[in-house]
Amino acid sequence: MNSAKTGPAVNNDTASHWTSILKNGLNKDLRRELIEKYSTIENCLALCPPKLNEEISVGLQDFTIRQDNFFCHIQEQIRASVGAAVAPIEHFIAQGDTSKELLQRMIDLTKLITDLHHTISVHRKFVLSNSLTPAIKKVSENCAIDTHLFGENFSQSVKNSQELHKLGMQLKKPAFRNLPQTNNQQPGTSYARQGQAVARQASSYHLNWKRQANKKKKKEEGVRSRSGAAQWKNKYHRGPR
Repeated sequence: MNSAKTGPAVNNDTASHWTSILKNGLNKDLRRELIEKYSTIENCLALCPPKLNEEISVGLQDFTIRQDNFFCHIQEQIRASVGAAVAPIEHFIAQGDTSKELLQRMIDLTKLITDLHHTISVHRKFVLSNSLTPAIKKVSENCAIDTHLFGENFSQSVKNSQELHKLGMQLKKPAFRNLPQTNNQQPGTSYARQGQAVARQASSYHLNWKRQANKKKKKEEGVRSRSGAAQWKNKYHRGPR
Protein backbone atom coordinates (compact mmCIF):
# COMPACT_ATOMS: atom_id res chain seq x y z
CA MET A 1 0.00 0.00 0.00
CA ASN A 2 3.06 2.29 0.12
CA SER A 3 3.51 2.24 -3.66
CA ALA A 4 2.01 5.74 -4.21
CA LYS A 5 4.41 8.06 -5.95
CA THR A 6 5.87 10.98 -4.03
CA GLY A 7 4.43 14.43 -4.78
CA PRO A 8 5.79 17.93 -4.19
CA ALA A 9 6.69 18.91 -0.64
CA VAL A 10 4.42 21.14 1.46
CA ASN A 11 5.23 23.76 4.04
CA ASN A 12 7.27 22.20 6.85
CA ASP A 13 4.89 23.44 9.54
CA THR A 14 1.94 21.91 7.69
CA ALA A 15 3.76 18.60 7.22
CA SER A 16 4.73 18.52 10.90
CA HIS A 17 1.16 19.29 11.95
CA TRP A 18 -0.30 16.51 9.81
CA THR A 19 2.33 14.02 10.94
CA SER A 20 1.51 14.71 14.57
CA ILE A 21 -2.19 14.05 13.96
CA LEU A 22 -1.47 10.89 11.95
CA LYS A 23 0.65 9.49 14.77
CA ASN A 24 -1.29 10.65 17.80
CA GLY A 25 -4.73 11.65 16.56
CA LEU A 26 -6.66 14.77 17.47
CA ASN A 27 -7.47 15.78 20.98
CA LYS A 28 -10.91 14.39 21.83
CA ASP A 29 -12.35 17.81 22.65
CA LEU A 30 -10.92 19.37 19.49
CA ARG A 31 -12.31 16.55 17.38
CA ARG A 32 -15.78 17.04 18.84
CA GLU A 33 -15.53 20.79 18.32
CA LEU A 34 -14.64 20.41 14.64
CA ILE A 35 -17.39 17.87 14.00
CA GLU A 36 -19.98 20.15 15.57
CA LYS A 37 -18.61 23.18 13.70
CA TYR A 38 -19.63 21.89 10.27
CA SER A 39 -23.29 21.00 9.97
CA THR A 40 -24.83 18.50 7.59
CA ILE A 41 -25.42 19.74 4.05
CA GLU A 42 -29.16 20.29 3.67
CA ASN A 43 -29.56 18.62 0.30
CA CYS A 44 -27.05 15.83 0.92
CA LEU A 45 -28.35 13.95 3.95
CA ALA A 46 -26.70 10.76 2.70
CA LEU A 47 -23.53 12.08 4.37
CA CYS A 48 -25.06 11.13 7.72
CA PRO A 49 -24.10 7.65 8.93
CA PRO A 50 -26.80 5.16 7.87
CA LYS A 51 -28.85 4.07 10.87
CA LEU A 52 -28.75 0.47 12.01
CA ASN A 53 -32.16 -1.14 11.43
CA GLU A 54 -33.90 -1.89 14.71
CA GLU A 55 -34.96 -5.36 13.55
CA ILE A 56 -31.26 -6.16 13.04
CA SER A 57 -29.95 -4.63 16.27
CA VAL A 58 -32.38 -6.64 18.43
CA GLY A 59 -30.46 -9.88 17.92
CA LEU A 60 -26.92 -8.45 18.09
CA GLN A 61 -24.46 -8.75 20.94
CA ASP A 62 -23.35 -5.60 22.77
CA PHE A 63 -19.81 -5.91 21.42
CA THR A 64 -21.06 -5.96 17.83
CA ILE A 65 -23.23 -2.89 18.41
CA ARG A 66 -20.33 -1.00 20.01
CA GLN A 67 -18.14 -1.86 17.05
CA ASP A 68 -20.77 -0.57 14.64
CA ASN A 69 -21.12 2.64 16.66
CA PHE A 70 -17.37 3.15 16.30
CA PHE A 71 -17.70 3.08 12.51
CA CYS A 72 -20.62 5.50 12.77
CA HIS A 73 -18.37 7.99 14.59
CA ILE A 74 -15.84 7.75 11.76
CA GLN A 75 -18.59 8.43 9.21
CA GLU A 76 -19.76 11.38 11.28
CA GLN A 77 -16.26 12.82 11.08
CA ILE A 78 -16.25 12.29 7.31
CA ARG A 79 -19.56 14.16 7.11
CA ALA A 80 -17.97 17.14 8.86
CA SER A 81 -14.91 16.95 6.58
CA VAL A 82 -17.07 17.31 3.49
CA GLY A 83 -18.92 20.15 5.18
CA ALA A 84 -15.61 21.95 5.70
CA ALA A 85 -14.88 21.74 1.96
CA VAL A 86 -18.24 23.21 0.95
CA ALA A 87 -17.32 26.89 1.46
CA PRO A 88 -14.25 27.00 -0.84
CA ILE A 89 -16.00 24.89 -3.50
CA GLU A 90 -19.07 27.13 -3.51
CA HIS A 91 -16.81 30.19 -3.61
CA PHE A 92 -15.11 29.07 -6.83
CA ILE A 93 -18.42 28.07 -8.42
CA ALA A 94 -20.00 31.43 -7.50
CA GLN A 95 -17.16 33.21 -9.31
CA GLY A 96 -18.00 31.26 -12.45
CA ASP A 97 -14.48 29.96 -12.85
CA THR A 98 -14.83 26.20 -12.65
CA SER A 99 -11.67 25.47 -14.61
CA LYS A 100 -9.25 26.37 -11.83
CA GLU A 101 -7.01 23.52 -10.74
CA LEU A 102 -7.60 24.35 -7.08
CA LEU A 103 -11.33 23.75 -7.48
CA GLN A 104 -10.71 20.44 -9.23
CA ARG A 105 -8.45 19.36 -6.40
CA MET A 106 -11.12 20.23 -3.85
CA ILE A 107 -13.65 18.19 -5.83
CA ASP A 108 -11.21 15.26 -5.98
CA LEU A 109 -10.82 15.54 -2.22
CA THR A 110 -14.56 15.27 -1.65
CA LYS A 111 -14.81 12.33 -4.08
CA LEU A 112 -12.24 10.36 -2.11
CA ILE A 113 -13.82 11.22 1.23
CA THR A 114 -17.38 10.38 0.19
CA ASP A 115 -16.20 7.10 -1.34
CA LEU A 116 -14.54 6.27 1.98
CA HIS A 117 -17.88 6.97 3.67
CA HIS A 118 -19.57 4.48 1.33
CA THR A 119 -16.86 1.86 1.86
CA ILE A 120 -17.41 1.99 5.61
CA SER A 121 -21.16 1.53 5.12
CA VAL A 122 -20.55 -1.53 2.96
CA HIS A 123 -18.20 -2.96 5.57
CA ARG A 124 -20.69 -2.33 8.38
CA LYS A 125 -23.41 -4.10 6.44
CA PHE A 126 -21.15 -7.04 5.62
CA VAL A 127 -20.10 -7.55 9.25
CA LEU A 128 -23.64 -7.34 10.61
CA SER A 129 -25.15 -9.57 7.91
CA ASN A 130 -23.04 -12.47 9.19
CA SER A 131 -25.35 -12.65 12.20
CA LEU A 132 -28.38 -13.25 9.96
CA THR A 133 -29.76 -16.53 8.69
CA PRO A 134 -28.69 -17.48 5.15
CA ALA A 135 -32.16 -16.72 3.76
CA ILE A 136 -32.37 -13.27 5.38
CA LYS A 137 -28.77 -12.51 4.45
CA LYS A 138 -29.61 -13.18 0.81
CA VAL A 139 -32.49 -10.71 1.05
CA SER A 140 -30.21 -8.09 2.61
CA GLU A 141 -27.82 -8.29 -0.33
CA ASN A 142 -30.52 -6.82 -2.56
CA CYS A 143 -31.42 -4.01 -0.14
CA ALA A 144 -29.71 -0.75 -1.05
CA ILE A 145 -28.17 1.45 1.63
CA ASP A 146 -30.12 4.66 2.23
CA THR A 147 -30.92 6.39 5.50
CA HIS A 148 -30.76 2.90 7.04
CA LEU A 149 -27.93 0.45 6.64
CA PHE A 150 -30.18 -2.32 5.32
CA GLY A 151 -32.64 0.05 3.67
CA GLU A 152 -35.76 1.67 5.06
CA ASN A 153 -37.99 -1.10 3.71
CA PHE A 154 -35.90 -4.03 4.92
CA SER A 155 -38.70 -5.57 7.01
CA GLN A 156 -41.09 -5.44 4.08
CA SER A 157 -38.48 -6.99 1.80
CA VAL A 158 -38.03 -9.88 4.23
CA LYS A 159 -41.79 -10.34 4.50
CA ASN A 160 -42.19 -10.36 0.72
CA SER A 161 -39.41 -12.91 0.36
CA GLN A 162 -40.97 -15.23 2.95
CA GLU A 163 -44.40 -15.01 1.32
CA LEU A 164 -42.88 -15.69 -2.09
CA HIS A 165 -41.04 -18.72 -0.73
CA LYS A 166 -44.21 -20.02 0.91
CA LEU A 167 -46.17 -19.59 -2.32
CA GLY A 168 -43.44 -21.35 -4.26
CA MET A 169 -43.57 -24.34 -1.91
CA GLN A 170 -47.33 -24.54 -2.31
CA LEU A 171 -47.07 -24.48 -6.10
CA LYS A 172 -44.23 -26.96 -6.22
CA LYS A 173 -45.23 -30.42 -7.42
CA PRO A 174 -44.48 -33.13 -4.82
CA ALA A 175 -41.52 -35.29 -5.76
CA PHE A 176 -43.41 -38.61 -5.33
CA ARG A 177 -45.80 -37.71 -8.13
CA ASN A 178 -42.93 -37.85 -10.58
CA LEU A 179 -42.44 -41.63 -10.13
CA PRO A 180 -42.60 -43.52 -13.47
CA GLN A 181 -45.83 -45.43 -14.05
CA THR A 182 -45.68 -49.20 -14.59
CA ASN A 183 -48.00 -51.35 -16.69
CA ASN A 184 -48.98 -53.48 -13.70
CA GLN A 185 -49.92 -50.55 -11.51
CA GLN A 186 -53.45 -50.87 -10.12
CA PRO A 187 -55.62 -48.05 -8.80
CA GLY A 188 -54.99 -47.53 -5.12
CA THR A 189 -51.51 -49.08 -5.23
CA SER A 190 -49.35 -47.54 -2.54
CA TYR A 191 -46.38 -45.40 -3.52
CA ALA A 192 -44.11 -47.88 -1.75
CA ARG A 193 -45.31 -50.65 -4.07
CA GLN A 194 -44.90 -48.33 -7.02
CA GLY A 195 -41.31 -47.79 -5.99
CA GLN A 196 -40.73 -51.54 -5.77
CA ALA A 197 -42.26 -52.00 -9.21
CA VAL A 198 -40.02 -49.31 -10.63
CA ALA A 199 -36.99 -50.96 -9.05
CA ARG A 200 -37.91 -54.32 -10.60
CA GLN A 201 -38.47 -52.66 -13.93
CA ALA A 202 -35.13 -50.87 -13.71
CA SER A 203 -33.33 -54.14 -12.94
CA SER A 204 -34.62 -55.59 -16.20
CA TYR A 205 -32.45 -53.08 -18.07
CA HIS A 206 -29.31 -54.72 -16.77
CA LEU A 207 -27.26 -56.08 -19.66
CA ASN A 208 -27.04 -59.59 -18.15
CA TRP A 209 -30.58 -59.94 -16.87
CA LYS A 210 -31.54 -62.67 -19.39
CA ARG A 211 -28.40 -64.65 -18.71
CA GLN A 212 -28.98 -64.45 -14.97
CA ALA A 213 -32.61 -65.54 -15.40
CA ASN A 214 -31.60 -68.50 -17.59
CA LYS A 215 -29.02 -69.61 -15.05
CA LYS A 216 -31.58 -69.51 -12.29
CA LYS A 217 -34.10 -71.42 -14.41
CA LYS A 218 -31.59 -74.13 -15.31
CA LYS A 219 -30.54 -74.44 -11.69
CA GLU A 220 -34.14 -74.98 -10.60
CA GLU A 221 -34.67 -77.56 -13.37
CA GLY A 222 -31.51 -79.39 -12.30
CA VAL A 223 -32.70 -79.56 -8.71
CA ARG A 224 -36.07 -80.96 -9.79
CA SER A 225 -34.36 -83.49 -12.08
CA ARG A 226 -32.07 -84.78 -9.35
CA SER A 227 -34.96 -84.94 -6.92
CA GLY A 228 -37.05 -87.00 -9.38
CA ALA A 229 -34.19 -89.38 -10.07
CA ALA A 230 -33.68 -89.96 -6.38
CA GLN A 231 -37.36 -90.75 -5.88
CA TRP A 232 -37.35 -93.23 -8.83
CA LYS A 233 -34.26 -94.99 -7.47
CA ASN A 234 -35.77 -95.34 -4.02
CA LYS A 235 -38.94 -96.79 -5.51
CA TYR A 236 -37.52 -99.41 -7.90
CA HIS A 237 -34.07 -100.13 -6.52
CA ARG A 238 -34.64 -100.62 -2.89
CA GLY A 239 -32.25 -102.98 -1.22
CA PRO A 240 -33.23 -105.99 0.86
CA ARG A 241 -35.23 -105.17 3.92
